Amino acid sequence: MGNTADTRQRIVLAAIAILEHDGTAGLTMRRIAREAGVNPAAVNYHFGSKANLLEHVLSVTRSHIFEDWATVLNTAELSQAARLYCMLDILMEGISRYPGMVHTQLFEAGAREQGRKGFAGELGGFLDFMQSRLQGLVPNESINLRLSLAQMILSSLAAALVPELLDAAVGSIPEPDRRAAFLRNLIRGFAGTEVNISKEELGIMRELRSMAFSETVDRD
Repeated sequence: MGNTADTRQRIVLAAIAILEHDGTAGLTMRRIAREAGVNPAAVNYHFGSKANLLEHVLSVTRSHIFEDWATVLNTAELSQAARLYCMLDILMEGISRYPGMVHTQLFEAGAREQGRKGFAGELGGFLDFMQSRLQGLVPNESINLRLSLAQMILSSLAAALVPELLDAAVGSIPEPDRRAAFLRNLIRGFAGTEVNISKEELGIMRELRSMAFSETVDRD
């Protein structure tokens, strides 16, 4: 049973690596098997077809994203503002580390319809969850919290997808502080609250970030 799970994990990780570098055009059963270090028959056994494997990879990587965000929002040791900051920081870091996978999910012809629908569907439900966890974050009750949270996610997504936009937005702020300055101002602008993070919270946020970027992605 453990070997079966390990084989599936290796196949999924190999497929993710191929999609990251070459998109769906590079995703062949033979190449997946070679990079996973398994027999080609094992890929067919576990997933049936390349289309099934692609669907699984798109689904599992999306789920990984939202599960990591949910973990952050459920971390009671962090203030609400720190949770939001940490979540958006992980979002931007993920796009920075895996731009090819994000491109496959949202823009590549061979996967974007399925990827966009899947992402939008999960985002809608996640925003409801997010609103319940951050209720009271916005001091001004006239502000639509759910819409503000969506706008912060979409702004962070755009800035991470096109780094030149982030550079233009932050101007002369030095490189190591650019993302932090962008996120702090974003949260201040849309939520009307300051992000003040203690040393203890920084330690917790580092652990959450480390967990988010572990290589365990197939959590079935």
